[in-house]
Amino acid sequence: MTRPALLLALAPLVLATGCGTLRDVPLPGLVSGPTYRLTGVFGNVLGLPDQAAVKMNGATIGEVDGIETADYAARVHMKISKEFAVPADVRAEVRLSSPMGDSFIEFTDPRGGGAATLSPGSEIGLAATSEAPGISDVLSAASTLLTGGSFADMKVVLSELNTALKGNGDNIHRLLGQLDGMTTRLNDHTAQFDLALGSLDRLGRRLAADRRLIGTSMAELEPAIRVLSAQRKQVLDLMAQLRRLSEVGTATLSQSREDMLSVLADLTPILDTLTRNQRNFEGIMDGIRDFGRQTDSATFGAFLDFDLSTLFDQDVLPAPSTSTQLPGVPSGN
Repeated sequence: MTRPALLLALAPLVLATGCGTLRDVPLPGLVSGPTYRLTGVFGNVLGLPDQAAVKMNGATIGEVDGIETADYAARVHMKISKEFAVPADVRAEVRLSSPMGDSFIEFTDPRGGGAATLSPGSEIGLAATSEAPGISDVLSAASTLLTGGSFADMKVVLSELNTALKGNGDNIHRLLGQLDGMTTRLNDHTAQFDLALGSLDRLGRRLAADRRLIGTSMAELEPAIRVLSAQRKQVLDLMAQLRRLSEVGTATLSQSREDMLSVLADLTPILDTLTRNQRNFEGIMDGIRDFGRQTDSATFGAFLDFDLSTLFDQDVLPAPSTSTQLPGVPSGN
């Protein structure tokens, strides 16, 4: 549009307003159509202007219609379009569009869409309102950081680190290499760690399920623990005696080891002979058992007949001499 055309378009507006200026022209509203009123109580409105936007989920749903102060709080009156329903548990915050930008009110729904909504004329209390940090708060925090506070502490930490690391570069490099290797090895055993943690989780659940039984067992163990605690000296003396006995036994076994091995070696033929004559021993034991049964049933003055057979192993008997003489028999008879 050219300048003459623009002047012609503004001329009726200037004539309609008399001697006024463009500042006297009312700004167009942010919402159109039917509206309802809500009031929010804020501790600080950050220079919130009239007709500031009221937003929810990024959409402009209303505008500020006036601000009053009472009891050290600001009561902000808002016009909300009837097309939008505000949740009953809504939170309202005064925010800045940019560090040096305009203020506006942002509605947030903590539950993400509750069923209940605010009715026209409702008030959002001070507990549900807040204000975002302003540029003055940011500058104040930056001033504290740069002139002392956390920055000063950080400077001390960095200075101490420089002092500790000075001249220890090689050691630090080796330490970092070892840490890297250890971390790599730990990462390689992630599956084992997961398995161990899973086992501990199952153990914890099982112990939790048996908590009452464990409590009962601990209560029953308490008297025994008290007795052991009272006899602690005797138990320690017994442990010392067992230690000395163990030392003596170890020394004895070490000294008699060869003799014991020799005795076991001599027992080998005897055990082999007993093993080969196992069946004969079974018959002998059966005969002894039968003889014992017969003697149990015998009466005084009765006679019992029994046979005794003796078997000699010719392999273990001495070889006969050329002249064998029976014991008790004179020679030559």
